Amino acid sequence: MKSIRNIILAASLTALGLASCSETSQKSEFADWKERNEAFVDSLASAAVPGLTAQSASEGQLFRILSYTLDPTVTDWENTKYVYCRIVKKGAGTESPTFADSVRINYRARLIPSDSYPEGYVVDQSYKTPKLDPTINVPKAFVMSNLVKGMATALQNMNEGDIWKIYVPFELAYGSAKSGEIPAYSTVVFDLNMTEFAVAGKPLSRL
Repeated sequence: MKSIRNIILAASLTALGLASCSETSQKSEFADWKERNEAFVDSLASAAVPGLTAQSASEGQLFRILSYTLDPTVTDWENTKYVYCRIVKKGAGTESPTFADSVRINYRARLIPSDSYPEGYVVDQSYKTPKLDPTINVPKAFVMSNLVKGMATALQNMNEGDIWKIYVPFELAYGSAKSGEIPAYSTVVFDLNMTEFAVAGKPLSRL
C-alpha cells in the first residue's frame, strides 16, 4: 500500500512539475511582449522608405500606409498608427476596394518571431498549404468593415491579384486585450492576397 501511495505522489509531483515548466515556458515566450512588439514596429518604421506609396513601390520594398481612419495631412502620427507593407507580387488588377466593399482574400496571420517560432506563431489562416498559392488556395469572403483596421487599410490600397506581406501594430489589430491565441499588444504579420472585390450592394462572384 505504501509503495502505491509513493507512486501516486511521485506521479502527481511530476505532473505539477510539467505544468509548471509549461507555464514558465509560455511566460518567457511572451515576456516583455508589449516592449518587444513596440521595438519591432520601430524597426519597421526605420526601415520603411520615406515617401514610398503602394503605387510607387516596387516588389520587395518596405513602405507604410497611415490608418484609413486618420487624417493624412497630419505628419507626426506615432509609428503604431501605420501599417507596414511589402509587395510580394503585383496582380493584374488596376482598382482597389473601399471600406464599404466586400473582398475575397487568402491570408495567414502570425505573431512576430520568437525563440520557439522564428517565423512567427500562426494564429489564423485561410489556407493550409506551406506557402500561399492563389492557384489552389480557396479564398474567404469578408465585408471590409468587419476586418481589423490594419488589414482594411492595406486592402484599400491593393489591386486584385496582389500578394502583400503586411505588419499591423497592435493599435490597428487586436489592441491591448488578449484575443483568442493572440496575446495583448501583438503586432500581427499577414501574408495577404486579394483575389476579388465587389462594390457595396453587389455580390462577389460564385466560386
